[in-house]
Amino acid sequence: MFTGNFRHAIDDKGRMSIPAKFREIILGSGQPTVMMTTALEPCLVAYPLPAWEAIRARLRSHAEREEYPPEMEDFERRFFASAGECPVDRQGRILIPPHLREEGHLNGEAILLGIDRKFEIWNPQTWEEKKQRTMGHTDAIRKIRFRLGM
Repeated sequence: MFTGNFRHAIDDKGRMSIPAKFREIILGSGQPTVMMTTALEPCLVAYPLPAWEAIRARLRSHAEREEYPPEMEDFERRFFASAGECPVDRQGRILIPPHLREEGHLNGEAILLGIDRKFEIWNPQTWEEKKQRTMGHTDAIRKIRFRLGM
């Protein structure tokens, strides 16, 4: 499970070190690669290959049952067309493809957030702005936590 938040540098070639905790999970999957794509938020999202394959299987299952609204096709286009395969190199880094660095407004530094089966990659300024906006939703967050028994 991915948890925690980390600030990491991105070099001029687009390489970024993966936190040791995250690297253990990725390498432990037996496939030292993540699939990275855009998210609905202004960030990138990365999945170990087994989690990515599970998402693909769920989408295929919905398509086969004809529960496939037109919005699902739009989602698939955005999700899969922007995806890039990012192997972890011997130094524990991934290369973020140029189109994804541009999409995520990543230049020089990134914030990595562990979110259960995935992790997000944020521009530091965008993440700070998002955190501030989230503070305005504390009542809704409390209700969600209460419903979940937290």
